[in-house]
Amino acid sequence: MTLYELQQEQLELNALLEENGGELTPELEERLMIHDYDVQQKMESYCKAIKQYEADIEGFKGEIERLKARKDSADKAIERMKSAMVNAMTTFGLSKVEAGTFKIGTRKSQSLEVLDESLVPDKFKNEVVTIKVDKNAIKDAMKAGEEVNGVKLNDNTSISIK
Repeated sequence: MTLYELQQEQLELNALLEENGGELTPELEERLMIHDYDVQQKMESYCKAIKQYEADIEGFKGEIERLKARKDSADKAIERMKSAMVNAMTTFGLSKVEAGTFKIGTRKSQSLEVLDESLVPDKFKNEVVTIKVDKNAIKDAMKAGEEVNGVKLNDNTSISIK
């Protein structure tokens, strides 16, 4: 049975108990005991699955970091090789080279390096403002009785697995 099916059965058992005026018959008591065992088994299975997913996530994080390091290393290698090619072509006075199936060429471009941002005139600066809502401060204020427009404090129930 799925957890949903177990919940539906519990609702049915609750209704039967209510119909009996709260009287717990031996048959109903047995169904409730079996049902409790099934729920415990299902909850244990869910906990095991959650723990496995959590372990997988930690492994994924490590793999992401490892792959990012490999990507960064490959990016640096590409930049070093391109720089070496430009230096060689400049040294040999070449603007175009055909190497096997590749055609290599150089082109001039410009890039701007900002040496001291404080010396740059304001007309060349864009103002970037980031506004972030302080949820913890709002929650503390609301718990203290203050009304805050535009927010709602929800009561949640979460699972703690040890």
